[in-house]
Amino acid sequence: MENDFHVTVFEGVIKVEVVLKSVASTAIDTQSECKVGAFILAAERFYLLGSLLGHTEINLCHGKRIGKVGGRSNTNGKGVLASLTSGIMVLLNTGFVGKMIEQQAGYNYCALPLAAYASRPDKSRGRLHTEEDSKTRTCFQRDRDRIIHSSAFRRLKHKTQVFVVHHGDNFRTRLTHTLEAAQIARSLARALYVNEDLAEGIVLAHDLGHPPFAHLGEDALVKCMKSHGGFEHNDQSLRIVTMLENRYPEWSGLNLTWETLEGIVKHNGPISGDLAHTLKEVDNKLDLQLSTFASVEAQIAALADDIAYNNHDVEDGLNDGLFSLNDLRTVPLMDQILDQISSKYGSLSSQKMVFSMIRQMIGAMIEDVLNETRKRIDEDAIDSVDKVRANERRLVAFSEDMLEHVNLLRSFLWERMYRHYTVRPLVIKANKVISGLFDAYMDDVAMMPPHLKMVCEGQDKPRLIADSICLMTDRSAIEEYRRLYEITPEIFR
Repeated sequence: MENDFHVTVFEGVIKVEVVLKSVASTAIDTQSECKVGAFILAAERFYLLGSLLGHTEINLCHGKRIGKVGGRSNTNGKGVLASLTSGIMVLLNTGFVGKMIEQQAGYNYCALPLAAYASRPDKSRGRLHTEEDSKTRTCFQRDRDRIIHSSAFRRLKHKTQVFVVHHGDNFRTRLTHTLEAAQIARSLARALYVNEDLAEGIVLAHDLGHPPFAHLGEDALVKCMKSHGGFEHNDQSLRIVTMLENRYPEWSGLNLTWETLEGIVKHNGPISGDLAHTLKEVDNKLDLQLSTFASVEAQIAALADDIAYNNHDVEDGLNDGLFSLNDLRTVPLMDQILDQISSKYGSLSSQKMVFSMIRQMIGAMIEDVLNETRKRIDEDAIDSVDKVRANERRLVAFSEDMLEHVNLLRSFLWERMYRHYTVRPLVIKANKVISGLFDAYMDDVAMMPPHLKMVCEGQDKPRLIADSICLMTDRSAIEEYRRLYEITPEIFR
């Protein structure tokens, strides 16, 4: 079946009006807005059933006319593609059924129209402290940018992922892990038509609260704070963005939106029971609806984190000689992927084999998450953000088969990497440094460097000390431990 189309393009924000006439002369009128220069995917909201379409008319009208094109194309359920004189590409994906949100003219949403279950910046629940909107960025873009420009984000470059920072130049740090996870989150968010900026911002903030030496340092600090209100790195991330980042004259913290804070707190799921120290205080002010699931964007952030660290930990473990490619063949998913690569390319250098394996594994996990998530959204009839939060299960998830593969990979990494005899001594060293700093400052807080006390002032002493330690990098924590405990003739001169 052939399909007529013509497109008129205007400057500025464009308005897309689509009139679809089926062979039964049934008309469907739809419209959406997006910025000029973007890809416009007329997908979920448009109910474009290719086998029923007899005519498609596309009008883009807002402002001064700058061009018009027309043509004919086959409508076979795989899409109508028109290249416009302004450089815009409009893709009508006529095989996808769903719903898109009603977007208001002139509002800068994102690069693509948003699904009905996406978080809309113009519908944000706001910030703890009221402030004027940006003239050029959505509230979620602004959140992301504030996180990137924060001091806590910069410190991630000198914080451990698995290997202590000075272990080597090519191993992941907490910063590079965060950036890789953010890239995966944006890919997932775009494919699901949800807000990329919100998903990215949540990922960029999720590890800001890690102390030096990553989970090893966290375990040590948990012991130190056991009788002082406890410690948890997600709660510390919340603490940093709501209290400890002092960049603005009007308030403490970064004054992020409700949706970003919700994602930082609930990206791993609903929260019940006794609340962590900072969460209790913030929830009293904002009501983060802790018993519900977070947004699709926050759920994406959690899965992006899992995909990123499982894959780059494999690469880092191989590069450090903790295990070999043959060892990885004991993991069924890895064995399948290695066979596929060998079948396609034959003999490859070990380095290219590793890169190809990681690339293919990330792609397989992303594709699985997208398929499973779309299936759950359809099964659970999700057509609003409220339904996302009220749903009885996670929407963004691995399939059962992939989850089994991922769990086997995690078990392999636990035994062959995280518990490797060359890695385990870091547990003793991290505990010695963290507990040593904590004990010294508890004995005499005057020993704490002034710049740390100034940032964390106003807290009770144990919390002030925990905050101060979390502001350190691996390198600065080691240097501070040496300053306090190392006994050499030079220190008495």
